[in-house]
Amino acid sequence: ANNSDQPNFSWKAIASGLHDAYITQFAKDAAAYHYPFAIRVLSEMNGNWYPWGANVNGNTNSADYVTAWKHIIDIFRVEGAANVRFIWCQSCMEASKISEYGDGLRQLYPGDDYVDWIALDGYANSRNNWRSLQEVFQPSYQLLTSFSARPMAFFEVGATEKSFYPMAKSNWITRGFLTAIPQQFPGVKAVNWFNSHWDTNPESYAVDTSANSLNAWKKVVVSPLYQASFS
Repeated sequence: ANNSDQPNFSWKAIASGLHDAYITQFAKDAAAYHYPFAIRVLSEMNGNWYPWGANVNGNTNSADYVTAWKHIIDIFRVEGAANVRFIWCQSCMEASKISEYGDGLRQLYPGDDYVDWIALDGYANSRNNWRSLQEVFQPSYQLLTSFSARPMAFFEVGATEKSFYPMAKSNWITRGFLTAIPQQFPGVKAVNWFNSHWDTNPESYAVDTSANSLNAWKKVVVSPLYQASFS
């Protein structure tokens, strides 16, 4: 999917029913599973790296996105997959970008009747000078919570090491998860660490890139803040 030049996965193509057989079978399997789980549908649509992203493959009318989203969810409802929680997820944007594109992003929201969770993906790395978790997520958090009352997830969260500052990543984790999230983001009810090392990226988001980083993460996962169950 990580290729924007795929018109078969445009908003209009999805809404037209081109993939209904696949979606319907997925929904049937989900219903048979019974247990609750979450799916991000057409996630990071505000970027241009996926074929369902804005301004690629003819995706220029926000109404087409909303139609495609609702089309998918309606299939799951028909198949009785009430155990599925649907997550509407954007990639974090800087405040200047939100000022420029915020109204357009609002128009991509399918409405609380079709969304169970709202979510954000955000990272700290050399490309953004290792901004704090609050700096990464705050502008987009304020935008999403301004038009949706749904609980929020930080669905992809990650930070890379600073070779010249061995405590940078561990401090980013503890300050972000134990201070910033509980104090600055009251709408956040779930958080996922993006525990991945990309072979094409020299910077790793894996939680165990150093003993300091891993120890910081251990402090997070035993905190009472992160002991609830997903439902």
